[in-house]
Amino acid sequence: MYGVALVTRKNFADDNPETTRAVVKAFNQGTKDTIADPQKALELLKTRDVMMKTDIEKIRLDIALGLTDTPHVAQYGLSSVTPEKLQRTIDAVVTAYGLPNSPNPASVYTDHYLPPLAERMAPKRPN
Repeated sequence: MYGVALVTRKNFADDNPETTRAVVKAFNQGTKDTIADPQKALELLKTRDVMMKTDIEKIRLDIALGLTDTPHVAQYGLSSVTPEKLQRTIDAVVTAYGLPNSPNPASVYTDHYLPPLAERMAPKRPN
């Protein structure tokens, strides 16, 4: 399943393409920075949320980064979606929530606002 997404209304993205691209680019860079230095990312979060349990969030982050470290991401970069996996994710959500309709994948994902592939390549995870 895909687990992280940026969501906006289509008309907002259509009316504000540069803003949409900038937000996607910043999110992408934040993801790359987190992959490159997870400890620094946790420390930064702790400055924003003093109640955060760093040991618990480290485990959650390690799991999330492990799910990002795939051959698909290595080849196609961050934020690349395969139609089959997106459809399985949609089907799972529709089933889990008993939704009356199943959206078309093209209505919930576009690569139109993604940075170029070179900017989406994930850095190597530290050991």
